[in-house]
Amino acid sequence: MAQQREAEFFGYNPITFSDDIFGSVIDYCCDGVDSIEEVLLRNPELKGKEAAIKKGADKLLESLKEAFGKNFDTFELYTLKYIFHIPPDIDITNIPQKIDSASEGRAKRRRRDEENEEIELDKEIESLRREIQSKQSEVIELRGKRKAMQDNVEKAKELITALSQIMKINNGHQETNILQKHKQEISSAISNISYLIQNAIELDLLLPHANLD
Repeated sequence: MAQQREAEFFGYNPITFSDDIFGSVIDYCCDGVDSIEEVLLRNPELKGKEAAIKKGADKLLESLKEAFGKNFDTFELYTLKYIFHIPPDIDITNIPQKIDSASEGRAKRRRRDEENEEIELDKEIESLRREIQSKQSEVIELRGKRKAMQDNVEKAKELITALSQIMKINNGHQETNILQKHKQEISSAISNISYLIQNAIELDLLLPHANLD
């Protein structure tokens, strides 16, 4: 039977080994695309484009799977031919299949230590991933605040221009009527300028030197 000698010698079927690698990489691809999709869906600038984002994420995942599948076939054929293959002229019946208990104990402890290290590493990676996602969300939020602040700057400029034109009018009676007419605009200008100042102070305190572009 194909791969029977290799399975007896290594203690597992090389095909199963390849299948495990393939499944793990596909899982990583899925996790990566899910993270990208999640970040895009949280972006307020992309609101209303959820369907397009999901469709794009699906296409990206399919492209990754296709590219990986083609390259993995080459990897699998190479390992089966040059790494796991045991030539028929090699006698494996006389190779000891058991090791002494002391060596077995050391091997078990080593495997246990390696498993613990992998668990700790996975926890650290997950923690860093959550931290990155949190920072990305903060940057997106700050971008929104900065855009709102820039919009308020433009509104304030327009209102200040209007107020300047009013102040240039010399006729006292006409000035009074116009000031009454534009009382609401003047009040809005003051409110917008105050809001602008508050946003600017808050943004500077939160992220004074960061590049949000």
